[in-house]
Amino acid sequence: GSLFGTDKLPAGLDPQSLDREFEGLLDKFRLYCLDTNLENLKHFYNLYQLEMQYSNLDDLILKALSKCLRRGYDAAIRFHHIDFVDQAWILWAGVKEIFAKSEKELFSAAVIAWSKDLFFVAVDEAQDTDLLQINLLSQLIDPQHNFLCAVGDRRQAVYSFRGCIGDGLDKFQKTFNCESFLLPVNYRCAKSHLRLVREIFPHIPIEPHSEAAEGEVKIVKAANFLELFTDRSLSYIGVCRRNAPLITTALLLLAQGLPVKIKDSSLARKICLEVEKICKKLKQPYEDNWQIFPNLVAQYEESERQRLLSLEDGDARLASLTDMLAAIIALWEAYQPQSIHQWEATINKIFDESEGKAINLYSIHSGKGGEGDIAFIIAPENLPLIHKKQTPEEREQENNLLYVALTRGRETLALVLGEDKSPNDISWLPQKYKEAITPAAEDSPDVEVDRVQEAEVSQEEMAQLLARLEEFPRPKLRTVLRELVDRLGKESIVDLLQ
Repeated sequence: GSLFGTDKLPAGLDPQSLDREFEGLLDKFRLYCLDTNLENLKHFYNLYQLEMQYSNLDDLILKALSKCLRRGYDAAIRFHHIDFVDQAWILWAGVKEIFAKSEKELFSAAVIAWSKDLFFVAVDEAQDTDLLQINLLSQLIDPQHNFLCAVGDRRQAVYSFRGCIGDGLDKFQKTFNCESFLLPVNYRCAKSHLRLVREIFPHIPIEPHSEAAEGEVKIVKAANFLELFTDRSLSYIGVCRRNAPLITTALLLLAQGLPVKIKDSSLARKICLEVEKICKKLKQPYEDNWQIFPNLVAQYEESERQRLLSLEDGDARLASLTDMLAAIIALWEAYQPQSIHQWEATINKIFDESEGKAINLYSIHSGKGGEGDIAFIIAPENLPLIHKKQTPEEREQENNLLYVALTRGRETLALVLGEDKSPNDISWLPQKYKEAITPAAEDSPDVEVDRVQEAEVSQEEMAQLLARLEEFPRPKLRTVLRELVDRLGKESIVDLLQ
């Protein structure tokens, strides 16, 4: 808004929302270490409503970006005003001499010395590199002194939210004039798994090893999930796109006495930090309020909702927050920690990246290098995640996450449906796999339903149950409702509510 002047904006455009959109654009240029040119601008900005009003819109935005970036760079160099994104971007700007040629002198002596000492440089997971790393490598690699080898799978590029670029392998080939060798043979997956991959992604050149097992792909209802773990001599890996289903799955397995570990230390840290953030935001010390913590979570969620929805990608941010809070509530209900220290101890019970014989659970991002005899995707209907204003690159990364999830198993790939979900809810699954589910298995009666329907409840017991329900905070009520839906079925609940 301030970029164009509020008096010149077309009717219906909010100056504050335009400012927020420009700030988001500025963050992307820093996060991805981008030059302020038209090509990069066209990739990200979405101020199309103004294009008819301003014939020189591109120039206006590029000049504003350059001005803001220069001021931020000066503040970082002179006053050490550096935020998280600046840690990469400021170094990149110095190496590339974006704002001051003298800055390169800080790096040149060290870079020359390193380059002469290096003979062979190997880059693994090259698809997950960022422009800063590539630019630094371009300073180090000299064909007269050393040799570069980069290995990666462009379909496993899933870290754009960290600043990695989706075309990292192409950048390596172009920047260093690398010779390219295709490696299409997969040495992990069963043949049936890769047939499914090729049906979903026919453009991916991937083939099974000649000695790979035939394996199987199967759909598993939530009620039959535990049947996957009858043979404990096998290794297991489970992946999930959302945090809450990952947590509830771990709790379910632990309740059955099965050894399970969530191999994602970053998620463990996020949960602890989010608990502290909730209490800090509401100014309610956890130790004094642990018994009503679900109430605090509900208050926090409501207060954050309006703020997040005002952002350009508010829907996606709100969905991520809701998922995180649901995971936190599941842990609180299971363990009810009475202090932040007990929260940390609780997290350490199920989050562990050490080696050992256990059922290993991962977010798909963290499970990219994992594998098992039996691989299962928890809540496959959540893949891929789609939201408003999603860029083509973000959508591609979601498809890459699906590809990663499908290629973790050596023998069995199981798609574990969420509660009250059917194979038809898996949008990406070819129809013939959905039709392979027999009607008897799809419509099998739930023994638990008969038991619940036949149970007799006295008026006194009913009054006590209602009194307890009235005391429950909203997150707890959601948990109870999910359990009722699982036991009685969605149709029965809908009939009761009517």
